Amino acid sequence: KVGSDIQIRISLSDFEKLLAEYLFMVSSCKGVIVNFYEVSKREDDVFLMSNGASVPISRRKSKEIEDMYADFLFDKIREEMTI
Repeated sequence: KVGSDIQIRISLSDFEKLLAEYLFMVSSCKGVIVNFYEVSKREDDVFLMSNGASVPISRRKSKEIEDMYADFLFDKIREEMTI
């Protein structure tokens, strides 16, 4: 069901391996995976999500995540222009 939470029992590292091919699914900090399609806005060290939640961005990973999110937004815009 769209908009509902999903619960699974698997280690986070194993789950991240399953999601590795999906470049829009990113670990923003320890224990948190973000779907870039659900990000409404990035502000400093948090993502503001479409459901109103704030998700922290690790300082250690900040530059890497910033680059990944910029690439995601660029690809999304490019896709929209070709439609």
